[in-house]
Amino acid sequence: WVLLVGLGPVAKVGLETVRRVAGRAAARAAEMKAPRMHVVLPAPGALAFDDIALARCWAEGAELALSPVGALKSGKGRATVAPTPARMTLAASRGRHRALQAGLAEATAYAAGCLLARELVNQPPNLLTPLALAGRARAVARREGLTCRVLGPARLRQLRMGGLLGVGQGSANPPQLIELHWRLPGRRKAPLPKVALVGKGITFDTGGRSEERRVGKECSLPC
Repeated sequence: WVLLVGLGPVAKVGLETVRRVAGRAAARAAEMKAPRMHVVLPAPGALAFDDIALARCWAEGAELALSPVGALKSGKGRATVAPTPARMTLAASRGRHRALQAGLAEATAYAAGCLLARELVNQPPNLLTPLALAGRARAVARREGLTCRVLGPARLRQLRMGGLLGVGQGSANPPQLIELHWRLPGRRKAPLPKVALVGKGITFDTGGRSEERRVGKECSLPC
């Protein structure tokens, strides 16, 4: 079988275009029950980005398109596992192999992180409590060589984190503050700048509503 997928005008092709096209191609190949995908990539220089980005985005799009969501749903919305092609090969000249392999390695990490986020965000609050989320963080830390520290209500009170404790009062499950630390291996002559990413994981719906006034009319929107 030969499957042709269009990228559209070259001047408008971006990384997200590659992800979408790869996802459509992978899904179609799965519907055709193809055991292998042999992907012929555009020629070098044909697109406005390098082979690392091209391979990464193609693999991301294919992997995420074939990963089901909604495993806990019933009826029509219930997830079904697509028959994933056994092997996907990116075809290119030998001189491009190193860059393509680097892109595929990045895609493996990116897709794994995205799939973990999808799994967590689709868990209901009776399954993914703050303590359960902290447990998942510890598991990730053990697997990836990170340092994990979880602060419970007692420590949060000592640190006077009233906002977090106040929101947590809306649930029978106590809030948890999760810290994940990663250090580059080995010693370096010059210290690198520290990077901190701060996010919040709400494992239950606190309720409430957001109101907006437009042309004399009031519109209530769910938070």
